[in-house]
Amino acid sequence: MKKTLILALAFLAMLTACTQDDLTFEEPTSNSEAINSEISEDQSGEIITINNFKGEPIEFIKRSDNAYQVDDMVFTNEQFLQIQEMYSGNRSVAISNTSRRWPDFTVRYAIASNFNNPSRVYAAIQSIESQIDCINFIEINCTSPESVSWKDSNSKTPVIIGSNPCETQDYIKFISGSGSVSSSSVGRIGGKQFIQISNAASTGTVIHEIGHALGLFHEQQRSDRNNHLIYNPQNAQTGSGGNFVIPTNQVSVGPFDFNSIMLYSSYTFSNGNGPVLTKLDGSTYTVQRNAFTSGDVAILEDIHNDPTIPIANTSRTLIDYETSPDTQYFEHRYFVHFNLNQSPYTLPSSKVVHYSITTETSNIGGVPNNTQISVQYYTKALSPGQSTYTLHDVITTDKIFDFGQPSGLQYERWLDIEESCSEYYIQ
Repeated sequence: MKKTLILALAFLAMLTACTQDDLTFEEPTSNSEAINSEISEDQSGEIITINNFKGEPIEFIKRSDNAYQVDDMVFTNEQFLQIQEMYSGNRSVAISNTSRRWPDFTVRYAIASNFNNPSRVYAAIQSIESQIDCINFIEINCTSPESVSWKDSNSKTPVIIGSNPCETQDYIKFISGSGSVSSSSVGRIGGKQFIQISNAASTGTVIHEIGHALGLFHEQQRSDRNNHLIYNPQNAQTGSGGNFVIPTNQVSVGPFDFNSIMLYSSYTFSNGNGPVLTKLDGSTYTVQRNAFTSGDVAILEDIHNDPTIPIANTSRTLIDYETSPDTQYFEHRYFVHFNLNQSPYTLPSSKVVHYSITTETSNIGGVPNNTQISVQYYTKALSPGQSTYTLHDVITTDKIFDFGQPSGLQYERWLDIEESCSEYYIQ
């Protein structure tokens, strides 16, 4: 089941700001975190205001590097001009679902030599790679020296010193943010792009900012936001209204996700008079900054997966093979189904599938919580000409239940197929 996030492929229509993400006036719970490190306290530059379709102002800061920033989201001059044209009524602009994605879901990155605590970046990348099978982060090492400094103590615009042979590649450069600011470009913009991370930011903040670079906006800007949240503009800081605008053009998938790492908390951008966002019953909520949710992962896979590659789904059928007075024999039959554009996909050529079957044996020695897990690995060649294949048959012995309580060893099994990102995706 997929939930949605707003994507970079629709960013020209969105333009709401990102983040004071977890700025809160309440005690954070164990799975939430006050991330003041994402707040820019003194961003410098010319303020340019654009009214959206509802007449609500969106304030951009034009930086000295000719980029435009709204909180932790950074847009190129070209992107800003397209946004300006769209809201002026000249035309409606939308980006295709491939234009801002990272080709082959491969993201190259480098970490500045003076970056504080780079373990946060490595931990964030490890978390994302553990959740998304087909994403691939590659750290690149530029041979020429490069350093980052700041123009002055009041500037948030980095000044790059030295040459960089990596300029011919599309990649992310992690640099330390000045003060409390963390920010990221939205989607792949071409060439080098920055993710600025405050020294005080957590690994969760790094994941959040990488989410922007991969193409995600914020959950509260979905078209169905008002079916789940109440927006209280009288409690929002002056000039922050653009952060809560619902754009007319966006891409979203699945149900609203209160656990998304991209969601604002109730008190983000609050002026101190109360929550800016509440649930429909008026209650407030906190947000998590631990990891992507399954919905975050689903939308990232949707925009980065190659639409010409089929999707593999698995299923299992339990067959009562033989029954005696005290024993039941079950056959666990596992299948794989290939689909493309929600229709069965017939394999045009042979395909080798690697898979495993995990068995959890419980009630060992008559103790219900005494369990043991074992994994067996297999390889099977599938002949062309079908869309559904039987992968494996397993005969197991299951004891009959006595008054709902197992009287012998009990088994649970499940199948896992190794994803082959160039040949099929797993769903």
